Amino acid sequence: MNGLKAARTRRPGYVTSFYYTRTDGDEGEWEWKNKDIEPGVYGLYLYGLNDSINTTEFLEENWNADIEPFVFNFKTRSYDPLPLESKEAGSFYTPRGTQNRVRYTKSDGVYCGAIGPDHVSAYRGIKLKLVSHSTGQKMCSGFAWFNYAYLAPGSTSGKINVNTAQPRVLAALPGITPALATNIALGTPATSGRSVKPYHQMADLLDVRGITPEEYGSICNLVTVRSDYYRVKVIGQSVADADGTFDLATGDKVVGESRLDMLLDRSDLTSVRGQGGMFHASPAR
Repeated sequence: MNGLKAARTRRPGYVTSFYYTRTDGDEGEWEWKNKDIEPGVYGLYLYGLNDSINTTEFLEENWNADIEPFVFNFKTRSYDPLPLESKEAGSFYTPRGTQNRVRYTKSDGVYCGAIGPDHVSAYRGIKLKLVSHSTGQKMCSGFAWFNYAYLAPGSTSGKINVNTAQPRVLAALPGITPALATNIALGTPATSGRSVKPYHQMADLLDVRGITPEEYGSICNLVTVRSDYYRVKVIGQSVADADGTFDLATGDKVVGESRLDMLLDRSDLTSVRGQGGMFHASPAR
């Protein structure tokens, strides 16, 4: 592991070994083989330990050690620094900044950017290299941690949410005309009355003006009334502002920043109809 040490931990939520270093410039390399990873585009997340967040009444500062991530390119046989700079895979690739270093957030994880097909080996796995930095900075615990890596598909086939889809998306479904797509998007009722949206179950689509049982049958396996996976990006900034109007041109400055980038999975929630509408409840365990 080239300088990084393994530490077994009993902290809740962690079931694998922790790797750590207290020295700047230490390199650790990990390779996963035979993991059935299909060549494609994936978002790469690292998870370790957030142990250096300093919170005051007005400001939260992240003092965790910097980690410099690299992913092995099996086509060029060399490491690519993350995040990559590429336009080939769309917006899921993160534009490169001035340095490719990341810090764990309060979720104990951090988004590093995306990897592509060339980063998936013939053994259906990936290979990473992590380099530690700034372990000696003020307020830092002195540790650079690594626990595990997580891949999130950058693009995947899935069902269309009829509660959020635009008419032009719905019109791409088999047998759905532009007019019917608009009715579905608006929830236009078959008879006079209120919109039938939000749709709480698939059969609600049969109440849309113009849809037939045949058209419903052609799309019922391609659409859904809810989405389970969301990517959330949050940026919080504290600023130095003299007159109440933030303007960089007048000398105002951003003095602190905190970022959060995560995937949310609500697939273990169930939709329950109540008198006040629809709410979500965790299933009984």
